Amino acid sequence: MKKSILICILISISLLIILSNVDSIFFQVTDQDFMLNSGRYPQKVTISRYVSAEAIFITKNADFTNYTSIGDGTSSSPYVLEGLNITSSLSSEYLIDIQNTDKFFQINGCILSGGERGISLTNVENGYILNNSISNTTHYGILLLSSHHNNVSENIISEAEGTGISLSSSDDNDILNNQITNCKSSSILLIGSENNFIFNNSVGYSHLSNIYLRSSSNKNVIINNSIYNSRAEGIFLSSSDHNIISNNSVIKNGNTGIFVYFKSENNSILTNNIVNNNLRGIHVSYYSNNNTLKHNTVAYSSFYGISISSTNNTVVTGNDIIGNVNVINAKAYGTSSQAYDDGSNNTFCNNYWNEWDAPDSNNDNIVDHLYPIDGVGVINNTDEFPMVTRNNPQMVIMAIPTIIYPNGGETLTGTVTLQWNSADPSSVFNVTYTLFYSISDETSWFLIEKGIKTINYDWETKTAVSSIENETLYLLKVKATSVNGIQTEDISDGRFKIDRSFIDSSGTSTTSYTSTTTLPATTTTPSTITDNLTNSSRTASESHETFTTDLKTETSTKISSSLGLYLVLTTILFLTSVKRKSK
Repeated sequence: MKKSILICILISISLLIILSNVDSIFFQVTDQDFMLNSGRYPQKVTISRYVSAEAIFITKNADFTNYTSIGDGTSSSPYVLEGLNITSSLSSEYLIDIQNTDKFFQINGCILSGGERGISLTNVENGYILNNSISNTTHYGILLLSSHHNNVSENIISEAEGTGISLSSSDDNDILNNQITNCKSSSILLIGSENNFIFNNSVGYSHLSNIYLRSSSNKNVIINNSIYNSRAEGIFLSSSDHNIISNNSVIKNGNTGIFVYFKSENNSILTNNIVNNNLRGIHVSYYSNNNTLKHNTVAYSSFYGISISSTNNTVVTGNDIIGNVNVINAKAYGTSSQAYDDGSNNTFCNNYWNEWDAPDSNNDNIVDHLYPIDGVGVINNTDEFPMVTRNNPQMVIMAIPTIIYPNGGETLTGTVTLQWNSADPSSVFNVTYTLFYSISDETSWFLIEKGIKTINYDWETKTAVSSIENETLYLLKVKATSVNGIQTEDISDGRFKIDRSFIDSSGTSTTSYTSTTTLPATTTTPSTITDNLTNSSRTASESHETFTTDLKTETSTKISSSLGLYLVLTTILFLTSVKRKSK
């Protein structure tokens, strides 16, 4: 206990040292780590029409002129391939394959469907892959091999049999504002790739990890991404060091929200990640030493919110850990804590635990009793200074209204009771629910009812639209909306049937609704792809600049206001340790 108290005090002293050097630290982070590797955003070009084309194969700089008359390959006048519609039924074909070039070029506003790879770059620099719609590839939507200083922005990638965007031995690239869904492997995969900037992407429904870094993918920055509904992990690091993971929303992934594994060391998992409704929250495992978990909000995991296994010297501080380990799992596995640790020299300090916020007899915002951490082989591991109030109250979280029935495989008859879990178990958000159903495709949704305040609803199934009698498969969606506009939603895990044998001609369909969260299938009409790509490169650039400016401003403000606080806190920690010792 003495050692843990000393570590907490040393953390406070270390923070004071860091604060005294804040200008130099944030100059480095802002101007190096968070700036665009590719140098600039290309201007978005509006596509007025699309031209059907054959696959493109470029092996040297001079080959660009075989496919375009736009540009001369300089930074101010790049070669431009735009408005191409390339479809292939050959599972091994690369639709756009570029190799061994260093001239500046853009691939802009193309529609690519089928083939093994939508866009493949090998030993390529200075490429801008912008505004493309890529679907139904057998391996990769976009693949970079030994390619550096490229920009991949605002692409829509769906239904890849492999990976959405993959980087192998590729450094200093920007992956920005892409929407990637329903990949059979990962949404974004880095293998042996360093110094890449992964910012503001929306990735979901992958079969493996949504964002996966492995094999010495070091010094990457993963910021501001929306990461949801993977069958495995939200973010998975394996043998990858010195990465920054910040400001991401990691929601409802089938295994772990953020998983740091197999000698992934010195990673900073900090600054307002929201890790919500995953099987596990954040898990650090298998000799992944010297990592920092700071200022995250980890909520509503089925198992532990934060767990550390076979790992040493991890610091867990300033996090809000709320409502993890559901009642069923607590009973089945005998858990009594929201955290687990079976390593050594790991420090839990100044975290907020929602079930452990009192008493505080001296009003120092620290709970009088130590918070116990579950673990095997660890004696009395605790959070020495659990907080009375949340560390990150600005991070508003709301649970996902997980569907209970029907959730796949059922056959519904007549009036049935739809059931889902509450998105507001603490009754603080004043939530209402809206119900939709879809005929299999997850793109067009039909309204069942809105403004529901309970967590069940009696649905007369004869009102459901059917395209093929007794053969139609359905999905259910529940959307929760708080009084101040926060929304979370869930879609049934599988499809169900409706027994229509009793339905007569009086059955009427409900109002149609088109989802804004699930991307439609690739289309060949110019207006649709233009509508889907609503955020221009300029908007993305402004978002990036705003984020880095706000990060620096917010941090500087917090630092200036916290400098005195940490001096006081250091003294309080010391006095508290003396007081507890005397007891």
